[in-house]
Amino acid sequence: MGDNRVKDTIIRWFIPFSVLLIIIVMMLVQFLIATRQTERTEAENELLIATERYAVQVEQEMKCLASSGATAAEMTDGSVELAKSGVIAKALYNTADAYMVIVCDKLGRGTVVTAQGSVETTTKQRAFIRELSYNNQEFVYMENDGVSDKEAMAVITPVLKSNVCVGYVLLYSSPSNFTERIKRVEFDMDAFYAVVDSKGTVMAAGGKTGSILFARADIWNHMKQMGANAEEVDKVVTRMQGGNSGMIYVEGKDGNGRSEYRAMVYTPVGVSDWYVLIGINGDYVDRVEARGWVDTRNMVYKLITAIFVFLGALVIINIISRIRENEKNKLLENKADTDLLTELNNKLATERKIKEYIAAHPDEQAILFVLDIDNFKKINDTMGHAFGDEVLRTLGHQIKAEFRASDIIGRTGGDEFIIFLRNINDEAIIRNEARRVERFFQSFQAGEYVKYSATASIGVAVFPRDGKEFQALYKAADQALYSAKRRGKNQLAFFGTEAKS
Repeated sequence: MGDNRVKDTIIRWFIPFSVLLIIIVMMLVQFLIATRQTERTEAENELLIATERYAVQVEQEMKCLASSGATAAEMTDGSVELAKSGVIAKALYNTADAYMVIVCDKLGRGTVVTAQGSVETTTKQRAFIRELSYNNQEFVYMENDGVSDKEAMAVITPVLKSNVCVGYVLLYSSPSNFTERIKRVEFDMDAFYAVVDSKGTVMAAGGKTGSILFARADIWNHMKQMGANAEEVDKVVTRMQGGNSGMIYVEGKDGNGRSEYRAMVYTPVGVSDWYVLIGINGDYVDRVEARGWVDTRNMVYKLITAIFVFLGALVIINIISRIRENEKNKLLENKADTDLLTELNNKLATERKIKEYIAAHPDEQAILFVLDIDNFKKINDTMGHAFGDEVLRTLGHQIKAEFRASDIIGRTGGDEFIIFLRNINDEAIIRNEARRVERFFQSFQAGEYVKYSATASIGVAVFPRDGKEFQALYKAADQALYSAKRRGKNQLAFFGTEAKS
């Protein structure tokens, strides 16, 4: 009965809730994985957007110079004579954000204006300008500007007359102008940033340029030499040649054992094949990702905890309900097993409990007493049924108090009672218990106001000697009972003997 209830509880509660919990946890884990991937993507997009803002600044700087150069070229009206070129070059230097301006003819003859003043172009400078013009590029990077021997990013605007190039306007800007506009604080202090072309040539750089993954020339091959994934780097070069932006993760190590892990974010400037490249510490990307993901993770952890608490509470409630239900069922069973008048076991309960004991202890000796109150009909007839009930009630209470709680005592008929004493293994104890039952009836009295001494006829059978099953044992005790009655009542008789105990 108890095993069936346990199995029923497992089927009804544990298994469904376990399956539900597994499904919920799996869904939450998948949600966490998806959320973290989303946060990673958002973090990368955030860094890419920031890099694009810097690229726009570089583009605006160069196109502003180009616009100034185009205006100056229109002012020449196709004439690049020395006197006129000098006037235009000075005016352009004063208005444009350039550290040097040159206005010259196609052969490079013209005026150079710097902070030191204006001079005519030298032979060397003219040859340098002619060499630049052969490349037919509007935006150029030069390691040597040909005048002050320093790096420059220049805008070359042709001067046209009847759609024929007759001269040039050149505006020079320092690479430091661009790197100063990139705010390092938006990233971590370990970031480096640069303006590069698609071949990997660094035109301007700032930040942590001492990084083992940074090199002024051919930065992509340098990364591969430092151990970066060559296939990923080559993909970046291909994407840059196609004008695309993106991000890769690069890990490198130098000869001294120092290692770095960086996110390389790149986006086109919109000028020539120039790109803004920012190398950000990989840990910084993780921190940006964590800003959104940690809150979600904590929320999921709290949700999982709440689910466990909820399910635990349900299990506890179910256990408590089951305990109360068992107690209620036990109470109902006790009521069903109890004789209402005497509060002893009724006939069915008495027989069932004795049978259960016999089945569980087939080799243990026990005593079965079957007793009838003598002349009980006369008690009812002369003193009334209420008094007869009082006799039965009193007898039940006193017998119950006389014997052990483990013994089985019951009322099995109108005035018939059974006493089953368990685990009586000694023959002397059997005789002593028989005498104790006799003495009990010698002193038994019932009635609150009128004391009535009731006697009983008692039959005794010993298990398993007189019967190995309940029916055989009861039959033996019943025969002994009638033997006691034939001897004149108020007697105790053992099965198989005619002598009085």
